[in-house]
Amino acid sequence: MTAPLKAVSFDLWDTIIDDDSDEPKRRAQGLRAKPQQRRHLLYQALNGHRPVTEQQVNAAFDAAAAAFQKAWKQDSVTWPVAERLRVTLNSLGRSLPEDELEDLAESMGRMEVDIPPDPVPGIGGVVEELSRRYKLSVIS
Repeated sequence: MTAPLKAVSFDLWDTIIDDDSDEPKRRAQGLRAKPQQRRHLLYQALNGHRPVTEQQVNAAFDAAAAAFQKAWKQDSVTWPVAERLRVTLNSLGRSLPEDELEDLAESMGRMEVDIPPDPVPGIGGVVEELSRRYKLSVIS
């Protein structure tokens, strides 16, 4: 006999929150898409110390993204933004002062909340209904 269901967990992104629904809002405000803005922020930060090309930054971001995907899919590990930046910087053979790195990571992370994405249509009612019967948790 199986035990009765006592709790339900949800993944936040693309289950409760429509991850890319903020991109049209960004475009309407004349802002770059988040992936391009992250690259641009690092490009600016590095050029404040020593020149780097956009192509170099893009290649380093691509390499870090591949390493992140491997860690996430193979080991279920999600690197904090600062760690992803360190991997990107290592790929470039560069570094930033720790306070600048932390500020950059904060700026990149804030992009997920400064212009918030929308909830998945209908999810509010589903969560409300389930909350009446089960304990709920959200993972991200």
